Amino acid sequence: VPTLPVLLMQRANRQEDADLLAALAGDLSGDAALADVIRKLRAHPVMDEAREVTAKWASDAMESLNPLPNSPAKSALQALCTFVVTRSV
Repeated sequence: VPTLPVLLMQRANRQEDADLLAALAGDLSGDAALADVIRKLRAHPVMDEAREVTAKWASDAMESLNPLPNSPAKSALQALCTFVVTRSV
């Protein structure tokens, strides 16, 4: 399942990302191959772009909760928005 960083790389369609995209689409069943792809993806500038997109979506979601009355459900959704943005990868 493509994640946001992968989708952003695919959309950008930059030649310099071709090897990483091919590796992501390839066989990642081995620990070494998976670790190498994760290392490269974490160091890629697309991760910053994905964080920005995620922060924007979370901000929009939080704003949409404003009209709702305070409740455990609203608090849970607000906590989810915060978690998604602040979690580490």
